[in-house]
Amino acid sequence: MSLAIAYAIPDLTHLRYYVPLATSLALRHSDISQVFVYTRSSSKYNGLAAHANYNRFTKVIDELGFTHVDVGSCDSTFDTLVTVEHSSMSIKSSRLVTLSHGFDSILGHAAALHASKCIYVTNSLIASAACDNDNVLHGLDIRTHSVPASMLQLDEYKRIAKLRFGKTDRKVMTVFYPDIGTTDIANSLISKFVAMGWHVYVKQRRKHQGISTTLGDHRYDEEWSPSESILLPLASDVTVGFGSTAYLDLCDVNVPYVNIDVRPNEHPWCRMLHPVSQSYVRIIDPDVDNIVQKILDFSPTLGFHMASEHIDFYDKLICNM
Repeated sequence: MSLAIAYAIPDLTHLRYYVPLATSLALRHSDISQVFVYTRSSSKYNGLAAHANYNRFTKVIDELGFTHVDVGSCDSTFDTLVTVEHSSMSIKSSRLVTLSHGFDSILGHAAALHASKCIYVTNSLIASAACDNDNVLHGLDIRTHSVPASMLQLDEYKRIAKLRFGKTDRKVMTVFYPDIGTTDIANSLISKFVAMGWHVYVKQRRKHQGISTTLGDHRYDEEWSPSESILLPLASDVTVGFGSTAYLDLCDVNVPYVNIDVRPNEHPWCRMLHPVSQSYVRIIDPDVDNIVQKILDFSPTLGFHMASEHIDFYDKLICNM
């Protein structure tokens, strides 16, 4: 009997992690069953309650050749259930593997993580930070790895990023999620780099529309396989964020990232870096007069290719019962 793996899908963001993981496992194992179990109950901006989002989800899964099923009609018990942020959706399984998404699981789902007796997959930075913070993850079965599941198809994603977004002889910047409270500094920064001739991609969430549409090349979660959140940084000379933990998926595969620390007291973990990532991340204070030069001066040496050992980690974790 083949191994049955389920992926819990409450919203589109989860595809960023599941698609490269499921694709990598399918290339290695012809005898496993991988099912994307979804719910349409979420009305979030990226939830599947919206018909457009549901269509995006089914299109991605159908094109990849995987199976998708509504949780309401799913009565199977799977060998392994994979979740992000502990979104288990009451799917039955013999084992639960939860992938971290920035610090969200730690901050919002610690009690559920403990109750589920899950295997919690994160990087060493998150694990050490969380355990130092009132032992939030103390007692969990924590497995650390340097490469997140979202990057398991990295070499292929680099090729796609170059084809879709690399057709320019100008310098390229991606600006990540300039949300409420950071739009003034973001507008100033974007306008200065556009004036210098840079091509600036502005990655926004549909729930936050504070950046002038006359500035930069705006992207709104239209592509999910691969996710624009992965492709745009891979096609850029530098990526700039405003307190987002997006760098946690990028820095360990040598993507240059500048975090403008706009909320140091609210999000102190955005200053945390472990040694592997220190060469590829710069954390700077929101002084607009100096930001431009600091970004221009930031030019780390690049070079990272996905080795089979990184896929081995997830393969053994999910497929070896």
